[in-house]
This record gives sequence, structure tokens and C-alpha cells, in this order.
Amino acid sequence: MLARLLLFAAVVAPVFAQDDDVTKYIEELRAPKPPRDVQAEQRELLSTLRQRLDESTELAQKAQLYLRISGVEQSLGEFEAAIAAARNAHDLDPRDDRITFGLAGVLVRNRQTAEVPSLLGVDPSDGAALLRKALTAGDTSVAVFCAELAHSLLPYDAQAADTLGEIYLRQAAWSQAGAAYGQAVAQAPQVATYHYHLAIALRGGGRIDQAMSELLLALACDPAEKERENIQTALARLVTPTKRQ
Repeated sequence: MLARLLLFAAVVAPVFAQDDDVTKYIEELRAPKPPRDVQAEQRELLSTLRQRLDESTELAQKAQLYLRISGVEQSLGEFEAAIAAARNAHDLDPRDDRITFGLAGVLVRNRQTAEVPSLLGVDPSDGAALLRKALTAGDTSVAVFCAELAHSLLPYDAQAADTLGEIYLRQAAWSQAGAAYGQAVAQAPQVATYHYHLAIALRGGGRIDQAMSELLLALACDPAEKERENIQTALARLVTPTKRQ
């Protein structure tokens, strides 16, 4: 009997204790957590960035800090402060594309777009130039702004509609991408690429049957060999799950 008690004390009891510890740990994980005070965290970050700004002596570093401050101010709803910080960054380092796009993005998000084209070095009446800028913009808001402006200048240009669709697609804005690609298809139904792009947007939005139809239409447009392979691959990926069911 004594041996059994010693065995229990040495082996079994510690295991039960560990089980209790694990149970308590799981209960702690499952327990509701107090909501994070995100604004407090952002204000603390803002204070840290401002302190680093005061301590910094390099202009390029100061510019980057101002840009980060701008982002924090924007998240706090301090829109004018966000714009002012981005302007400070651009004044310090106007040749840095990231900072230029950062300022342009803050202006676009706050609907102060009048100076954005000149800031980007693009003619606001040149639709083709705006399309090129949209594709290379280092800020999503700026890319959308440029593509939408280009499309408004070139409402019957299938390439403009297709580019706008691509910009929306990058944001997983499936409905908007589908609408833009749909315009490109309507304006140039003989172009396989536009059907293919529309199919991608439809697939992303869960509209599988319509996506398959567009892929079949794309194949009927006699695409180049490489594009045909891409279309066939996309079609196979849509068909295969159906066969497995």
C-alpha cells in the first residue's frame, strides 16, 4: 500500500496538477479580454515619434518620421495635422517618391485633390499619363484617384476601363473591378484579355458561372498562346472543384 501511495505522489499527482494548470491556462485564454484602447496606443506612438523627431538631426530621417506621424494623425482623425505633417516631410525631402506619394495619398483621402496632379508631375488633362501614373503609384488612394480621373477623361477607351479595373482588383474590390472590366469588354468585345480580366473579378466575387462564361468567351477570341494557356488554367481551376463534388 505504501508503495502505491508513493507512486501516486511521484507520478500521478503531478500529471493531474499539470492538467489543472493547462485547464486554467485554457480558461484564461477563453476569458473575455478588455477592449484595447487603440487611440491611447496611437497617441503613445505619436509621442514617441515626436520625441525621436526632436532628437533627430538628419533631414531624410526627419522626413520619414514626419511621414509616420502623418499616418498616425490620420488614424486618430486629425486630418489637418496629418496633411501638415506630410507637407513637412515633403518639404524636407521632395525627391523621395515614397514621401511624395505619401503626401498625395493624405490629400486624396481628405478630398483635397486640386494639387495632387502637379505634385505627381502629371498633366490632369492627360488621360494616358494618368493611367501610367496609376499603375506605378506607391499609394493605393493615389492609384485609384489617377485611374478614376483618367477614366473620366477617356470614358470610351477600353484600356482606361481595364486599367481602372486592375487598380480596383488590387484592393480586392471585386464589384467595382467587375464593373470597370465589364465596360472594357463592352467597348472591345473582341479582346480576349478583357474577358479574362472580367472573369478574374467575377471569380473573386464568387460568381463562378459568369466567370466560366467569360473565360470561354476569351478563348473564342483566339488569344495568343501564352494568354490561351493562362485562360485554360483558370478555366480548369474553376471546373475541377465541380468534378470533385
